[in-house]
Amino acid sequence: MLLIGFALLLLLVITFFNRYKLKRKLEQQTELLNIRNNISKDLHDEIGSTLTSINILSMVSQQAIDKDTAEVKIMLQKISSQSKTIQQSISDIVWSIQPYNEKIENLAIRMREFATQTLEPLHISLSFDADQELEKLSLTIEYRKEILLIYKEALTNISKHAGADTVNINFYKTGKDTAQLTITDNGTWKGETSGTGLRSMSERALAIQSELIINNNQKGTQLQLIINLP
Repeated sequence: MLLIGFALLLLLVITFFNRYKLKRKLEQQTELLNIRNNISKDLHDEIGSTLTSINILSMVSQQAIDKDTAEVKIMLQKISSQSKTIQQSISDIVWSIQPYNEKIENLAIRMREFATQTLEPLHISLSFDADQELEKLSLTIEYRKEILLIYKEALTNISKHAGADTVNINFYKTGKDTAQLTITDNGTWKGETSGTGLRSMSERALAIQSELIINNNQKGTQLQLIINLP
């Protein structure tokens, strides 16, 4: 009887363990499927709209090629710029899914590089500070991707519209499971509380259970991304 009882107990343990493994496998597959769907959506949204724009510019260029050389030159410059945008979008998404980029330290490095490349040619003074304690933590693919794209959208807006000459960026841990990315500039707020760019950033923040806050006054604008760490 003792042996039979032990055998039944062992069978129950094995059954429970196998069910647990199956459940975890299904959860991981579901998570990967969601990530893949989100990446597909990003590629479709980012690249699809840009390719449409490039196609329109190409058609306009063909129509103007024998009439206005200056207009054709402008169109070709826009095509070149938007082609680079596609290349960068693909690069960002590929970067975010690489497993060796899971540390926030790697995200901070990429963020610093983008800020330097974007702001220095415009002679905008840059201060970038990332918390070393935060840099040791890891992020999921979804978090890496969304934080990076929110950040790049914010800096792109500053470089194009703010008229700022100083930008301060701080990325730090605020609690056990929270962090904050703050981007402050001394430019002129345009009064835009809606629009595609801002809506996109807000949606990306919600996708990672985080909050986007924008404060502005005569001295400039501050963007805060309050992140609930996974």
